[in-house]
Amino acid sequence: MEIFGQFVLLAYVPFALLVFFQPRSAAGGVIRTVIWGTCFLPETAEVDLPFIPAFNKSSMIGISCWLGVLWKAPHRLRQTPAFRGYEVFFVISIIGMIATVYTNRFDISEGRAFRPALTLYDLISEVLALLVSVFLVFRASRTAIRRRKDMEDLSKVLVQAGLIYTLGALIELRLSPQLHYWVYGESPQSFLQVIRFGGYRPLVFMETGMAVGMFFVLTSLMAMARATIGRGDRRLSLWLAAILVAVKSTGAVLYGIVLLPLAAMKKRKRTGLIPLSIAIIVMVYPFTRSAEIFPDKDLVKFVTDIDAERGESIWFRFDQESQILKRTRENNFAFGWGPYARSHIFLPWDGRDMTVLDGHWIIILGDQGVVGFLCVFLTLCIPLVRAGPTIKKLEDRDTRTLFWAIACGAAVYILDLLPNGLFNDLPYFLTGAVAGLSPGLLAEQKRRKRWERRQEKRARYEAEEREAAERAAAQAAEA
Repeated sequence: MEIFGQFVLLAYVPFALLVFFQPRSAAGGVIRTVIWGTCFLPETAEVDLPFIPAFNKSSMIGISCWLGVLWKAPHRLRQTPAFRGYEVFFVISIIGMIATVYTNRFDISEGRAFRPALTLYDLISEVLALLVSVFLVFRASRTAIRRRKDMEDLSKVLVQAGLIYTLGALIELRLSPQLHYWVYGESPQSFLQVIRFGGYRPLVFMETGMAVGMFFVLTSLMAMARATIGRGDRRLSLWLAAILVAVKSTGAVLYGIVLLPLAAMKKRKRTGLIPLSIAIIVMVYPFTRSAEIFPDKDLVKFVTDIDAERGESIWFRFDQESQILKRTRENNFAFGWGPYARSHIFLPWDGRDMTVLDGHWIIILGDQGVVGFLCVFLTLCIPLVRAGPTIKKLEDRDTRTLFWAIACGAAVYILDLLPNGLFNDLPYFLTGAVAGLSPGLLAEQKRRKRWERRQEKRARYEAEEREAAERAAAQAAEA
């Protein structure tokens, strides 16, 4: 069955080009390649080629998107040169990776715990993983998705994917998470980790139940926004919201409780306050933790008074983050420890890894230091900051509502990187879409207004011509 998973990964590139890109625009191809690939490609399979890192689900999605944009919209790539604007952070990140390898050319040996020194192969591996799995998706999304038509297509495909995924979720809620095993022969997560509240938390074809929960937050938000502007049935959004609750992901349910009522308000003026606020929280939280001014003890006490088990879980997360922050300061706070869990804490007498990291931000900080953290999260957060003025300037209510929903969807995905890991490329895909739509929608609005002014001018000119003809006819009749 592992061979079947590898075959599916290899076949996805020509499949995406022929099925998703050939009959559609570059934007339509990118949207479907990312969404359907995220939903159904195997999580456990890898294509391990000689001398280069293994290609996985994210790699194949990125390669497919890039080839599709090169084929269908090369002019868009010329209009947005690589490694300028947002992409400059990828260049800085690569420079940071070089520094990480250079400053970690030593073995770690603590009792029975051993971690090898970093080499040139590790540098090549990390750079390729960054470019293929993350950069290509972000750049393809930013380059291709720029018009209102693209935005509507994105929201529609997300709702369709959410509705199809409800079938898999319902099956696994009843029979336990088995679909990935039935199709690909392996399960992406331990069976004990999917038991929640006396039932099961579905995985379908994603890495964790939290990834499924976040996906239903996004799809229910898109469905509600489309229903608000009259492009969909509100019952679909309520159905997706019900599935969101059923998949038993507490954080995702909280995001839905906040965002769905806001998306349902027809007369509410959309603002960029929510994406902007989330971007600020995402950037401020790590620095307050690093400076040891975040009130983590007070928060743990507050939660413990409500739920002792939940309080203990939060304390454990804060404790693990504190240990990694302390260890990173010991070596190289700027560039981190690199891969192979070199930043983790080990028991010297048996070499056992005692570190359990959940948040993507602390993983990046431990591996790549402050430079890597800033590159990753500035790439994700700056489009959210720039989305605020765009939402304010958009005059059409329906366009503003859809763009607001996409920006909020991207924002909650990025916010979830504080407590949880990076499960797929949707955060980069969505922020790339926001980065492309921000100038694209304003330019489209400007063109539309210019066309309307020309039409008004032509209408006035034709009216004046008719009046002049009528006066001439009247004068001729009098004569």
